Amino acid sequence: MKKVLLTVMGMLSLSGHAQGFFEGFESPWTETTAAPPGWTVVNQPTSVITWKQSTPNQPALNGNYAAFLDRETVAVTAAIPQDWLITPSFTVPANGMLQFYSRLTLEGDQGGIYKVLISTDQDATNLSAYTELYSATELQINPLQLTYTAKNVSLPPISGTARIAFVMTGNNADRWLIDDVSINSTCAAPSNVVLSDVTLNGVTVNWQENDTASQWEIEVLPVGSIPTGAGVVVNDMSYAVSNLPPGDFKVYVRSICSNGNFSAWSGQEFFTITSGKLSGTVTFDANGDDFCDNSDILAGLEVKISVNDDEPISVYTNANGEYALYGLGLGTKTISITTASLQGFTNISPVVQEVTLTNEITEAEINLCLPQPEDVTDLSAVLLPVSAARPGLPVTYNLVIKNEGSKYIENAQVVINYSSPKLDYNESDFSSVSVTENKLTIELNALAAYSSQSGSIQFTLKQPPVNNGEDVIYFAGVITLTDTDDVPENNNFTLASAVVNSFDPNDVTVLEGTEIYLDQADDYLTYVVRFQNTGNAEALRVRVTNTLDDLLDWDTFELIGSSHNNNVTRNGKELEFLFEGINLNFLADNEEESQGFLSYKIKPKAGSEIGDVFSNTAEIYFDFNEAIVTNTATTEIVAVLGHKENTITIATLYPNPVKDQLHVAVNQGELKLVTVHDINGRLCLSANATTVDTSALNSGIYFVKVTTDAGSANYKIIKQ
Repeated sequence: MKKVLLTVMGMLSLSGHAQGFFEGFESPWTETTAAPPGWTVVNQPTSVITWKQSTPNQPALNGNYAAFLDRETVAVTAAIPQDWLITPSFTVPANGMLQFYSRLTLEGDQGGIYKVLISTDQDATNLSAYTELYSATELQINPLQLTYTAKNVSLPPISGTARIAFVMTGNNADRWLIDDVSINSTCAAPSNVVLSDVTLNGVTVNWQENDTASQWEIEVLPVGSIPTGAGVVVNDMSYAVSNLPPGDFKVYVRSICSNGNFSAWSGQEFFTITSGKLSGTVTFDANGDDFCDNSDILAGLEVKISVNDDEPISVYTNANGEYALYGLGLGTKTISITTASLQGFTNISPVVQEVTLTNEITEAEINLCLPQPEDVTDLSAVLLPVSAARPGLPVTYNLVIKNEGSKYIENAQVVINYSSPKLDYNESDFSSVSVTENKLTIELNALAAYSSQSGSIQFTLKQPPVNNGEDVIYFAGVITLTDTDDVPENNNFTLASAVVNSFDPNDVTVLEGTEIYLDQADDYLTYVVRFQNTGNAEALRVRVTNTLDDLLDWDTFELIGSSHNNNVTRNGKELEFLFEGINLNFLADNEEESQGFLSYKIKPKAGSEIGDVFSNTAEIYFDFNEAIVTNTATTEIVAVLGHKENTITIATLYPNPVKDQLHVAVNQGELKLVTVHDINGRLCLSANATTVDTSALNSGIYFVKVTTDAGSANYKIIKQ
């Protein structure tokens, strides 16, 4: 077997032959020094593919570089590639521990084997002298292939010096990146590093003690930097950092044990310091006394902010009526604030105010008090899918009810029809729920003006053969109230929830589906973005970015709801949802608490045409990790909705949604019969006519079977 050796002699990155070391792979690798200083590279059987310093396309954990090994393919009859990256010699500390960070580049298992070996031989290239310490498949070394994972390997007691080898074996196996290699005594690392009190120029860091530490070292560094080992030494398990400039930062903490050894770094917790914050609360005069009570808040309201006459940026009030805009910078600013139009409010004048921000005064507050609105009664409801519908498992939906008017609503009720043969009702967050065979009746709590209430509703999806992948579960609901609703068209809602066998927990769905008619294009499209923390630690913050399609009317954007409180900013078509301090649990610890969602609605532009396609893709950032890019949800305007259950085009049905009269245009044969069934399969109407009177039907989803002498076909309609 041919062996190619690329050996570089030199000093270790921090301290050759020292007790413990750290290598971040930041020193340049050249053609003649194809390894970090003091390291050795061995390639078998050829040097076509070899360990290299990474490029920006293969990102490092910290800093600019990592050690990178590309894929290598050889003939079936050739020797399997084996590539070695070997450390300089070092003195093995007592209770020695190797820590490094591993990352792959492809999802799934490409068949590679990844190993860590140790040798006490002075000849780094004597490969027969190495003993295996650790071996893993691709899925074992990196359960999340595209995320750096910390690996800890205990070192055996060795008197004298040793070397560590990182070895990958496999034909066309996945690429391998390693970074931040360190060897230390197993002084126990601090645990539960938590950030609190993040301000505009600082943060407080807390952690828990271990059994051997007498002091701790803390480093606060810009994102992209690596620990220097020259941080602040503290005697307490809390440290307040102040006077930080604007930017993204991370925190590392390690223990200093009584024997003088250091633990591995804990933390790598992230936070952001922004320069200049504008915030406030939006309330309104509810009773005409020219005073805004703090309880009369406006949640989910668009607040348009212009700084020094620049184009306005939209932010949205949270559940407490609070808005916030970050990154104003320092200096004197002229702020102009106005709000979006709400039912009942007319002639709302902008608020113009000058503010000065300095290093000492980093925040400004402008509260808005809107005048008393005219009387408007308007309730709306929507049902959102917040988890995937999988046969045999629980599935959760979120019902959001909004009082979009100015009048107090004391008595209101929501009735949801669902397919009881396919679903078993489990529980709900609502306090008053009655259940019949296929119907939930929910008595709502009183709703103050411009307020909302929401709650989850959980079912269990019955097992196959009742439910199978690609089936659809239908819901139809209506909200009723004692008073006359001034906007009755938003009292009804429907949902078609697709059944899946497997799913991506980070996705975008559009409730109106993949196709709509042209006469539906002047109504809203409703989007739900779901996210789940599948990592191995809490996510302190989640950031979702979303670029609105150019064919959508961006100014019609409206928030519906979310699982957690967040700040929403819209700059033209660019959306950002920032869940700061969310502390989202991780999947392995608590599946239910590892999930979240957000929802909004927006209209297509006026003048939309048949063939227009509206697309939506989101990027989800957990802390400061790389973005998880969701699927792309699309909706097309079509002349006739497509139905996979239609084997032949027997007829065309219109309008859909329908109010009073459903027209059936026969395309093949002579009409024999038209039947209309509800979502539970019960016959509701039967006719032998091309016009069917649907005025007696309740709002919801129905199935129409059209039979002619040429055959039959099934169609789905929505009754408004």
